Amino acid sequence: MPFLIKVAPHTLYFNFAAGTSRGTLREKKIFYLQLRHTQLPHRIGIGECGPIEGLSPETLNDISQKLTSLSVALKKTDDLNFFLLPEWKYELSLQHYPSLIFAIEMACMGLCKENPYQLFLNTDHPEQAIPINGLIWMGQESFLREQIQEKLQQGYQCIKMKIGGDQTQQVLSIIRELRREYSAEKLMIRVDANGYFDVQRAIQLSKELKNLDVHSIEQPLAPGNIAHTKALISEKLCPVALDEELISYHLPEEKERFLQQVKPAYLVLKPSLHGGFSGCMEWIELCKKYNIGWWITSMLESNLGLNAIARFALHVNAKGYQGLGTGGLYTNNIHSPITIKHSGMLSFDSSKQWDESFWQKLNWQQVT
Repeated sequence: MPFLIKVAPHTLYFNFAAGTSRGTLREKKIFYLQLRHTQLPHRIGIGECGPIEGLSPETLNDISQKLTSLSVALKKTDDLNFFLLPEWKYELSLQHYPSLIFAIEMACMGLCKENPYQLFLNTDHPEQAIPINGLIWMGQESFLREQIQEKLQQGYQCIKMKIGGDQTQQVLSIIRELRREYSAEKLMIRVDANGYFDVQRAIQLSKELKNLDVHSIEQPLAPGNIAHTKALISEKLCPVALDEELISYHLPEEKERFLQQVKPAYLVLKPSLHGGFSGCMEWIELCKKYNIGWWITSMLESNLGLNAIARFALHVNAKGYQGLGTGGLYTNNIHSPITIKHSGMLSFDSSKQWDESFWQKLNWQQVT
């Protein structure tokens, strides 16, 4: 068949216990997807597929089953540009598999390039840098303060704190301390609730966050509470940013109706969660239409996925601080040219190379 697909499972191990309001993360299971085409025998594209249990609409087991039918479908086409057409994911009934869409789009773009890591040709300039927020993970108070102090010493001008559960008051107390020393002009503070709060507590919390000049609260309510989310936004307190809420919307007309109805201040777009690059592009175009802010965030990808998302952020001319600071999370990440410069800037170091031997150590299996 013209398209040849292989997959290789891989487990990423965290450098530390990464605390969120959903629980503590110590490892992340993913698989890499290798795409070849008989018309380009000397090229290869590699994508990354890593849904998060309890967040993503699909699991790795779901995806493994879907890959077989995907391989069967690809035997019927020899069009190298098949995956670059906007309707391909609907033809293959993949709209409920966003992390797989992301992996396939990444692999296909890499397959079509001389350099499989330079997915967007107009962003392959190593001098370009992306301002990012410094992510603060949940944990003991000493751990929170240690992370914040490290980010401030490194020159970050935007930090993002997880908030929820027993640590809510602790996080608020730390933000109050930061505001006594740093104004909103000197330090942007974002918080991410991961859908933890009910509407009454979210309103109360948003009042406190507004008084502390917090930039935004990300996903304060659990997804699906549209009426409550609208009520919270109508209070005009701390601006609301949404990400998990966007997962269930696939078609452009569905997305437009949602934005017209809810009117959030910001969207936080994750290609692995929101339909790949094509799905995020649809959201971005609608944000421009309705004057809604947005930024791009990775979803705990390895350096391969992070590289793709960072280049996408440059491609779409993303403004402000992006959520791309997850490259140093793992003990067994692939070595890459991605680097974080002082003052919280992600860039591509032309003096560093991808570790191609990493791929040879994986257990690749043909999808039939």
